[in-house]
Amino acid sequence: MKQPPGPAGRVATEGVTDIFALTINTVPGFDILRVVGEVLGTTARKQNPFIEGIKREADGPALRKWREDAIARMVALAYDRGANAVVGVRFDHREIGPDWTEICAYGTAVFIVPATQAPIAHDLLIDDQALAE
Repeated sequence: MKQPPGPAGRVATEGVTDIFALTINTVPGFDILRVVGEVLGTTARKQNPFIEGIKREADGPALRKWREDAIARMVALAYDRGANAVVGVRFDHREIGPDWTEICAYGTAVFIVPATQAPIAHDLLIDDQALAE
């Protein structure tokens, strides 16, 4: 059960099925079954955005792409660790020397199940952990 139903807040990245990436700390209608841990996605770009094809400062698509790149890396890491959602997503940036800026997306990777399935999924998780030992 990697993929929760529902369209809101979902992100699709290359090689990863849809995954929730939300700025809130819960997913309405879902229960957090397991906290996987902190995930971080970063990308670095030249501070001169015109290098990447921006014609004027009001060109949002290129600037938005940098942020989406950081989100995609964060989501891919969460998926690789067995999560199907990232909650508490935040953004940050910092200058790296005189020419570069790092854009960072971070949050908490979690495994969620629809609220009505939480007791059943919890029992299955406990059984799987016992078998692994």
